[in-house]
Amino acid sequence: MRRVLLGIATLLLVSTLGCGGGSTQPTQCSYSATNQTQSAPAEGASLSTTMTRTGGTCGWSAASDAPWLTIAGPPSGGEGGTLSYSAAANPTSTSRTGHITVSWSGGSTQITVTQGAATLESAACTYVVSDTSPPSFAAVGGTGSATTTVTGNGCSGWTAQTNANWIHITSGGSGSSTGTIRYAIDANSGPARTDKIVVAYPGGSTDINISQSATGSATSSCAYSVGDTVPPVFPLAGGANTSAVTVNGSGCAAWNTDTRASWIHVTAGTSGSSSGTIRYTVDANSGSPRSNTIVVTFPGGTTDIKISQAGVQAVLSVSPQPCPIRISRGNVLMCTFDGSASTPAGMITNYDFRLFSATGLLVHSGPQSSFTNPELENCGLGVPGNSDTPIDVYLTVTTPFGKAEPVHISVKFVRMTAC
Repeated sequence: MRRVLLGIATLLLVSTLGCGGGSTQPTQCSYSATNQTQSAPAEGASLSTTMTRTGGTCGWSAASDAPWLTIAGPPSGGEGGTLSYSAAANPTSTSRTGHITVSWSGGSTQITVTQGAATLESAACTYVVSDTSPPSFAAVGGTGSATTTVTGNGCSGWTAQTNANWIHITSGGSGSSTGTIRYAIDANSGPARTDKIVVAYPGGSTDINISQSATGSATSSCAYSVGDTVPPVFPLAGGANTSAVTVNGSGCAAWNTDTRASWIHVTAGTSGSSSGTIRYTVDANSGSPRSNTIVVTFPGGTTDIKISQAGVQAVLSVSPQPCPIRISRGNVLMCTFDGSASTPAGMITNYDFRLFSATGLLVHSGPQSSFTNPELENCGLGVPGNSDTPIDVYLTVTTPFGKAEPVHISVKFVRMTAC
């Protein structure tokens, strides 16, 4: 009996050791996140959340469940840091909600982003149509334009239509913001005629009245010439200029002007049947160099007044590459961000260097064209140790006439020390 009891006890001991002796517990950690409930305006916004590790040694990763909610900063990390993301503009009349889930070994947390709906048209929306009574076109036809200026936010669309088979809208037949209507007039083989283009918008409409001379109204001895067809280049600030139209002959058909650029404005001398002066202005330019024309149409042909303007060229460089990141005495980028080659010299008032996007993590902003060894708060920028990671670097330059389009380059960064 003692032998039987001893055998049972031995089996129980072996069974107990076999169940617990080989088990292992998975490595776990914990994080906390700020701003777990956020709101974004209908026009979109850049948002962020700060991740703080409160225990363990594992890393985290982030994912979005909405196509309009995109992660802009590092989508993962092994320490605390800033998780950046952006909400695109909401084109619909209903609000929407998306989530970003941050997961780690042993847990996760969810960030909820609610975005407002696009606003309906405000009662303050106004529509003004220019050139509603242009001069008569010659019998040979020609081209013309008119501008619909929309003031207000979230305004409804406008449309331009005509029932005349000799008037053709060639571009700008509709829009929801300020735009240019361009049209062409057929040659006239009969008597003088008039008709219109109707621009319709919420609450009313405006007529663009168009008239055309009868065939044979100009004598064959009429001659037209246009001066200053190659004016000097306008500066960044814009300016004003004139061009002379000379008409030789009597009883001549009218000439008229048309510009295909929104930054060129004919302020006087849009048409005439005798010699006259075309006066025009050029807007200030905050972007790249540009050129366009004013077209002068007269019986038998056209002449272009060529107009060009200086622009802004943003030039960015980062050296050395890869750019080392030193963590031991702060998150320091051991390299130089340089925009000094940007032009025009002396006209740029601010240089803005950022990472990831044109509105992303700020490296430096100010009147200095270059900055060396900037220190950032975000540890490691999501760059793993001992490897080169490409990150987009953006430069936006500002002039007294506005901000130029940002330029960017892809720069490799390498972390020298652990976070």
